[in-house]
Amino acid sequence: MRVTYDPDADAAYVYLTDEELMPGRQSVPCDPPAGQQAIVVLDWKDGKIVGLEVLDASARLHADLLAQAVRPGEGSRTEHTQGPDDFETTGVSVDIASAATPEEFYSAFFAATAGVVPDYGGRNLDALLDDLGDLAEPVTIALRGADRAAHLLGDWFERLLGTFARAIERSEGQLTFVLQAADDG
Repeated sequence: MRVTYDPDADAAYVYLTDEELMPGRQSVPCDPPAGQQAIVVLDWKDGKIVGLEVLDASARLHADLLAQAVRPGEGSRTEHTQGPDDFETTGVSVDIASAATPEEFYSAFFAATAGVVPDYGGRNLDALLDDLGDLAEPVTIALRGADRAAHLLGDWFERLLGTFARAIERSEGQLTFVLQAADDG
């Protein structure tokens, strides 16, 4: 077992195998116990859990585990870390808590993902699906404040999630989305 931890993103990845995970890895978010706010994504291959990603890791994992974890390179908005099959993975965090319109979502999304997700200029869900289908490298996109955005954007947010689901299916394991609640701290 091997653990990586990115303190800037406050995200940890626990590798439960050394076997190559791509292609064929499936990422599934888990529901935390009642009363807990946590984001944990399980990676599966051939019916077995092969890894897990924990966001808000400093609050959810023991400090001794994080102290022993391997750290990625320099801290920044976009981090490159070794993914579960030893290829470079890019992680991007997008704050969408105040996005009250689709235009505000697109503005926040493309500003934060510049250089990672191509922006061909379309501002509709079909165009976003095309943009997400043309990634140069594997990427995990954490959407911070998704609970607030869901409330503000209503039905459009549900359609957005459907677009993300289609993009993930088409990406053959190259794309992962993580929804994070707003930090009320």
